[in-house]
Amino acid sequence: MNAIAKIKGIYERGRWNLSNLLRAPFRQPIDTIFNMMLR
Repeated sequence: MNAIAKIKGIYERGRWNLSNLLRAPFRQPIDTIFNMMLR
């Protein structure tokens, strides 16, 4: 559980960087993958 929380925290802190790097067409699939992983 701690590992998942850590990954989620890293993802949320870095999300704006990911969005800038992966604007389109990659942003939506990556968000979907992360949402599935963190569900």
